[in-house]
Amino acid sequence: MPFGLGKKNSAKAPELEPWVKDSIVTFLGSPLYATPVFNFIDQQCVVFGPEEENPLSSMDIFQQYADLVESALDAFLADIGLDVEQLVAVLDTLKEGEVAEDVLRTIPAASDFLAFKDIMVKKNIELENLFARLSQHTGNLTHAKDAVSRPWPVL
Repeated sequence: MPFGLGKKNSAKAPELEPWVKDSIVTFLGSPLYATPVFNFIDQQCVVFGPEEENPLSSMDIFQQYADLVESALDAFLADIGLDVEQLVAVLDTLKEGEVAEDVLRTIPAASDFLAFKDIMVKKNIELENLFARLSQHTGNLTHAKDAVSRPWPVL
């Protein structure tokens, strides 16, 4: 499913009723879309590192991701009676801040492996850094806990 985010068409976009844009913006910001997509990213990003070579499994993961995004968008569009062209028209007219940038990046990444890999590598690095900070913090808490948990002398 190709999406032309950021690539304005030279042809004039069809006029859409305001509810169409409101519905799309609401859906993209809702847990119905964001939760499965970001859970998938969180769970699968460990496979992706900054190196040029990609493990063989990365293409399978990319296809699973593309299927997930496409099925979520297709189901939403079918529920409200819209088509992909209307979705693309709305996405191409969004202004900064109407939908979170990290959410918007998930859509074209479903048809662009390099954009997908970029999301996955960044998330992997973010989670590794978070784990390192938590490990360091937990280590400090363990030492503090040891000091506090020592029995006090009985008077």
